[in-house]
Amino acid sequence: MLRLLGFGLLIAGAIWVVVAFNMETSVPTGLLGTSRVQNIGLIAERQNHLLVASLITMIGAILAIFGGARHTDERQSSALDVKRELQPPCERDLTLDPYRLWLAERYDIKNNELFKGFTFDGNIFPSLDEALSSAHAIENQKESERLKNKNAASDEIGLIVPIILFVIISINIYLFIVL
Repeated sequence: MLRLLGFGLLIAGAIWVVVAFNMETSVPTGLLGTSRVQNIGLIAERQNHLLVASLITMIGAILAIFGGARHTDERQSSALDVKRELQPPCERDLTLDPYRLWLAERYDIKNNELFKGFTFDGNIFPSLDEALSSAHAIENQKESERLKNKNAASDEIGLIVPIILFVIISINIYLFIVL
């Protein structure tokens, strides 16, 4: 909700800045109005509009960036279920029974009576420990990929946010200096 409000304020503030820049600050003089002079009152009014509009634009940008959408309870519970599926109940150690059970459920390791072994990923393993070791290796690989992707995404966000804030602050400083 805050993010949506932020985008609305950002757009409204940007439109207001454009309108304020186009405000007339001179008045006609003389009989026919052929010459014009700058009116201090109109200049001050334009400056006030620009200050308020730039402030609203900055607040909108901050809300749009950091406002974060809130999830409904249904989305939150499904996200928690997915997280539970992805994360083992304890540390990733094959000597711990909860981790072994989690691996067996997550990777659907089954006892196959016909072949007298354990099936996993289209392969038959003679013992449960070998099937769990194979699943553990795959899980470690997936976890390292998840961590690498998470770090890459946070690096991208870490670069974008300061750039956007720098641009917005630069525009506001320019507006304060010019006016």
